[in-house]
Amino acid sequence: MYEVDEEHSDHNDDFEQQQHQQVENASNEPQPILQESTSPEETIEQPPPPDPHPEGQIEPEAETRPAVPETKLVEHKSEPSKPTDDVYIQMHRSFRRTNRQAFEKSQENLDKPTKPHLNEQYLVGVKFAIVVQTMFHNFSMVLQGFLSGLSVGHAVFAFVFAEPPTEKCIIKNPFQKTFLQFFSISFQKIVFFLTSNSPKKDVLVRGYQWMAIPVQAAFYVCYTISAITALDRLETGTSIRETIQKFISLQRGSFGVIVWATGTVCSVLTTAYDEYLANSDMGILTENNSRVLIAWRSLSLARAICALIGWLLIALQPQANFTLEKLQRLMVFMFGLIVKNRA
Repeated sequence: MYEVDEEHSDHNDDFEQQQHQQVENASNEPQPILQESTSPEETIEQPPPPDPHPEGQIEPEAETRPAVPETKLVEHKSEPSKPTDDVYIQMHRSFRRTNRQAFEKSQENLDKPTKPHLNEQYLVGVKFAIVVQTMFHNFSMVLQGFLSGLSVGHAVFAFVFAEPPTEKCIIKNPFQKTFLQFFSISFQKIVFFLTSNSPKKDVLVRGYQWMAIPVQAAFYVCYTISAITALDRLETGTSIRETIQKFISLQRGSFGVIVWATGTVCSVLTTAYDEYLANSDMGILTENNSRVLIAWRSLSLARAICALIGWLLIALQPQANFTLEKLQRLMVFMFGLIVKNRA
């Protein structure tokens, strides 16, 4: 009996030592993290985090990177968009900026009905302009016919009775003659038999000295009116570019403007020669005035040619008048406004 108890006590001692050793080992091990569950009585044990460098692996060397300066992020508060008073009106190729108040005011002026008596006054003015334009058109047609005849008569007088005394010397050197000089000399040879040894030749030339300034003034007035009439016949475009294109292509009166403008320039250039020849104390048909007479005759011929071409263009289209057509369309528009306001 005694032996059995001794063996039992030894067994108990061994069991206690094992329990004590297990408690010490448990105290040395890391304690698991306990997380509270929904139930206060139950806890969930979470596994420990994995080792970033397991056994058998060498830790890589840290990369050397340049120091990056820290940038501070500035937060801007976005403000809501606000309406402005600017209004952009679409034009032909761009937008025109204006104020809202000015735009509304212009719209009110357009929508505001005009007074009937103002429209009637404007209509009277348009009617008067049409009457004046019609009278000016008819008067200019008569004047241009008179101008063409006067220019041709002046050119004939210049070539027949005003013969330079050094004409023969100039003929010997044809390379020094211009086209107009050559034409004038050829024309003078045709009518030479009318002028050679004529006793009335000097009398006519002396008489022209008294008439040079009045004749030149008549030419200036006639050519100025003719040039204005040519501009009335010119059809313009909707823009400056279109007008220039029509003028370059010689459409609807462009050629007439060029002809009458050239004749006006020739007439103005002749003024200096007429004033020089109007001196009664100077002999015209002398060797000192030969170059003056040649230039004077050439300009007279060019002026006569321009007058004849311009008069021919008018004869082909006598009723062409673009300015008068615009006035007539304006009168129809004004009459429509008057009828609309009275309705």
